[in-house]
Amino acid sequence: MSTDLGAMALHRHALSGPAMGSRWSAVFHAGGDVDEAALTRRLQGAVEQVEQQMSTWRPESDLEQLNAAPVGTWVAIPRELAHVLATALEIGRLSQGAFDIGVGDLVKAWGFGGGSRVPDGGRIAAIAGRPSFEPPKALQLDPAGCRARRLAPLRLDLSGIAKGFGVDELAREMRAAGLSSWLVGIDGEMRAEGTKPDGRPWTIAHEKPTPGEREILGVLEL
Repeated sequence: MSTDLGAMALHRHALSGPAMGSRWSAVFHAGGDVDEAALTRRLQGAVEQVEQQMSTWRPESDLEQLNAAPVGTWVAIPRELAHVLATALEIGRLSQGAFDIGVGDLVKAWGFGGGSRVPDGGRIAAIAGRPSFEPPKALQLDPAGCRARRLAPLRLDLSGIAKGFGVDELAREMRAAGLSSWLVGIDGEMRAEGTKPDGRPWTIAHEKPTPGEREILGVLEL
């Protein structure tokens, strides 16, 4: 009986905001005294910091400043960016190069990301002949000194990991706010903690991989 009364005292809250070309979202159960406006500002600030550091769409981002620096030049980078770069290199090593953050020029040549949305066949062919991304030959990190330098003319792209880190930052803010039952996400990157008040797990739907359609294929219980 006490469990039911506790569940009844909780309210469902849903927050969202812009993030990395998409939107972030947060759903949680808590008492009615939660300051939603203050929490929204904290969550938006966490996402904004990640975007300012790691976006390939912002010329002034820390990652784009590293991409623009002359080869061989050390560039000061924030601690969070140093952590994500180091993690990306480790994933690349463990996957034997399947995860590759040195594909920035190829991404642009194919019309993804910022700039032209049309593939450039000539540029794709030219890039195809380049040496593959091989850290530490291509990128050197100094995590303790929070700096990095490119050792080859390759463009770095963290699109395969930055949103995941952004979700981790949302999770950190939720915990800092004292919340223990929540689901946060940016696009398809999701993270949950706790369960719903009735004890059921958080659930998310995944779509059918059909272009131009928005139809649910199934539901996952986390």
